[in-house]
Amino acid sequence: ITCGTFGKVILNATSILEEAENVENNISYKQFQNKPVFVVLLGLSNGAVLFADAASGTSLTDAPLYCSETTKRPIVDVSLDATGTVLSAIDGNGNCSVWIVSFRLAYESPRRRNHPRAPAQSTSLTSYFWGKLTPQPQRQSEETEEDEELVPTLSVVDMKLQTIIYFKREFGVPTGTILDPNYRKSQKLVTVFDNGKIVLSSRNWMRAAEHMTLSYTGPVTDANYKGIESIAWRGNLLAFCDCSGIKLYDIAHIKPVAHVDRPAGVEANQIASLCFETSDSLLVAWGDCLMNLVVADHPINSTEPAVTRRRTVSCKMAWALDCVAAGVAPLYSQHILILGYYEDSLDLQIMDRNNGNVIY
Repeated sequence: ITCGTFGKVILNATSILEEAENVENNISYKQFQNKPVFVVLLGLSNGAVLFADAASGTSLTDAPLYCSETTKRPIVDVSLDATGTVLSAIDGNGNCSVWIVSFRLAYESPRRRNHPRAPAQSTSLTSYFWGKLTPQPQRQSEETEEDEELVPTLSVVDMKLQTIIYFKREFGVPTGTILDPNYRKSQKLVTVFDNGKIVLSSRNWMRAAEHMTLSYTGPVTDANYKGIESIAWRGNLLAFCDCSGIKLYDIAHIKPVAHVDRPAGVEANQIASLCFETSDSLLVAWGDCLMNLVVADHPINSTEPAVTRRRTVSCKMAWALDCVAAGVAPLYSQHILILGYYEDSLDLQIMDRNNGNVIY
């Protein structure tokens, strides 16, 4: 496994193969909204991409996906949109593929799943008397069955390759890619490279890819510089990180918002983990440092109609960790989940964001 990401499937009339008017009234669809299915997307060194149910580990596709059927270079990065129904992956040759997924949704009763149906008929005298002596469950009414807790089940019925974008060597060696969370509407994705180049790609009305370079660091003499190493996207904010620090970019207005230097004490070869918990709050776990960066809008008076606000970034939380962070995610409103390297192991811990105490 070379890379991976985790997401939640959010279904609607465009991602489920049923008539639109039947989706909202479907019992399994309503149950699914309360108990969604979480999925995992993994990239492998042999060029394969695996899409699976995160809870059971069951593959949701009949065969692995490939960015290129000919070269099959290791997968550099994978991404899911906010609905979990659009997948993307990029390999070391710069082949970036986007797949659109359609699901079929059903529901299953835990009672029926845990108690399989008996054979239809039996002529055994022993089974006849045993059936008379064994209490039989009463047949539930339709109302009771509807109120019963149901387990949603998903199956992929259509995996369509929407587009393949080939980034030539002049762009650089790709280090990551990320879909716009609202990709189904915007048709945009961002790809980053080892030379610091950040490229926004979109599909025009002719379905051809158009590229816009958002940022380019240029030649760097620092031996520790490996290009853009981490990237996250939420709403109109794009966050990316190299060994110098974290940069925030406003995608909607195509302009930078802020640059936050690498924390003191964090080594240049350590990679930051970025996670948006809301559209204006970014969690950063970098080395032994945990931070929460918050973006605020300030209305301003300007003679230019397009300039109506100024955005600032502040650090609302900063704690020292007893490990080297490898991942971070919010856990409810008061806690943060941290995946960290300790002396000889990789482990999870839960931290209270208000006082920095480790509670687990």
